Amino acid sequence: MVLPTDALRSVPDDITLWKYLNFRKFVSVLEMKALYFPNPSQFDDPYEGRIPGALLNALPTRTQRNQFVDMLDAMQSSVAVDCWHYNEYESEAMWKIYSGEKGLSIRTTAGDLRRSLGNQELFEVRWVQYIDYDNPGVLENFDIYLPYQCKRKSFEHEKEVRVITRDIESGASGRYCEIDVNALIGEVFVAPDSEDWFRDLVGSVMNRYEISRKVQRSTLANRPAP
Repeated sequence: MVLPTDALRSVPDDITLWKYLNFRKFVSVLEMKALYFPNPSQFDDPYEGRIPGALLNALPTRTQRNQFVDMLDAMQSSVAVDCWHYNEYESEAMWKIYSGEKGLSIRTTAGDLRRSLGNQELFEVRWVQYIDYDNPGVLENFDIYLPYQCKRKSFEHEKEVRVITRDIESGASGRYCEIDVNALIGEVFVAPDSEDWFRDLVGSVMNRYEISRKVQRSTLANRPAP
């Protein structure tokens, strides 16, 4: 897949998205009927919410640059994001990093994700742009969400799409955003090294919440044909 060079180009509805998570977080999605959107300040990357210095220095005066930084700092307290991995296939790396042995993955599309969120005017679904912060020439346009959809090239393996919202109480560490779970979940996979009882447990929990989806084992567990 070729990424757009324009950071503001829309994520097509038919793009396949994955969320890798542990069992506890999966049950939380079903129970709360919501996705948890953390504030970017909760992430480990110190570049979250920042813009490349070259873009900042394009402002003509130091006063304007300082005012712009102050505006970004104030805005960050009211922003929250939800992260997804875009790929036509499963990612062995994402299984290891984000789910663990008792992990799962939800497969959906960008269109179903949008529909599950209901009031779509409150949310932006954006490509994450992996850039050189010293030479951010790829960024052709700018808006208030750009600082939350840029990451350093060292994170490029994450192939991330983010849902961004400003509908959060200022200063909060995050918020739950209600979703239509049946609209969101296309397929559910359990980790490749998980046991049969775990797959059965996930299916039983989903049935309890009236989510009629077959639970599959990760295709990474498949063996080649003889």
